Amino acid sequence: MDHHTASQSDPLYDLDSADWVPDWYSRIAGHLQPPRLAWPADPIGTVTPQASETTGLPVGIPVCAGPVDAWAEVWGAGVRNPGDTMLQYGSTFFVVHNLKAPSSHAQLWSTAGVAPGSRCLAAGTATSGSLTTWWRRLWGNPDFSALADSAADVPPGSRGLIVLPYFAGERTPIFDADARGTITGLTLAHGAPELFRATYEGIACGVRQILELLEDGAERPGRLVAVGGSTTSELWVQLVSDLTGRTQEVPEQTIGAAYGDALMVAQAVHDVDTTPWTAIERMVEPQEKNRQVYEELSADFTELYSLNREIMHRSAQRQRQAESDGETDRLSVPKP
Repeated sequence: MDHHTASQSDPLYDLDSADWVPDWYSRIAGHLQPPRLAWPADPIGTVTPQASETTGLPVGIPVCAGPVDAWAEVWGAGVRNPGDTMLQYGSTFFVVHNLKAPSSHAQLWSTAGVAPGSRCLAAGTATSGSLTTWWRRLWGNPDFSALADSAADVPPGSRGLIVLPYFAGERTPIFDADARGTITGLTLAHGAPELFRATYEGIACGVRQILELLEDGAERPGRLVAVGGSTTSELWVQLVSDLTGRTQEVPEQTIGAAYGDALMVAQAVHDVDTTPWTAIERMVEPQEKNRQVYEELSADFTELYSLNREIMHRSAQRQRQAESDGETDRLSVPKP
């Protein structure tokens, strides 16, 4: 097992010693032999004849330990130096920060990194692209580009709408499985463009909260590198920069845990130049003209959850009661 994956196996792994914790391991998984540990880019063997027969890969190809998908994407995006931070625009929004010095935070996940001895703090939301997909499905799957263009024509603040994107509960920073999606400010004058933009803005507010946790409780992120399928939406990436006040770098290659895995193997087996792999395509700067409206929106976003938390929890309880009464079809999450 690679050190990064092991470090997510609390409390079996100790970050300081970079090894298994014997007492905990024997208590929880004593019937299993502790896996040998290796760093993700370490070669650990070669393709065996049996594996070759199963996969079609030639016998003898080097095999590296590899990390979990998000950390492979970190590597492929060139987020490798202390202070670098990856913003992953996926079905959920995920943030990985490479620490300059070991640190921890109660609302952030502490892990080993990809490079030997490296440490990370990570965070994630519960929805992101999954929520915009939900809206599109609700509206009959209109063209995504057309929908994003119409949202871009809406002024900052979405004409008074605020969306709490807690449609699947929420992870960082509130860690509340019973949080619920909330839309406030609706009038008969609002439509799909306002709702879509307000959803973008709500998710961006959540990203701002995560970056503030890092800055206030650990260390200020340096480079922000944006990856993931949703970076194709220029509006969304711009709104994250506007809400956070931070510049983002968008690489030429923005999708790919497999891309990062390939780079790890290339580096492990050959002395490759990584520059072409991680070339930056564009820089996204925050727009000063939107700063004031987004400062106010961010404050209201945070207060809205605090004011409605107990109502959300009562709603969640009623939903669970409906499920127990056999109404699961109406309450289950539809498949994409």
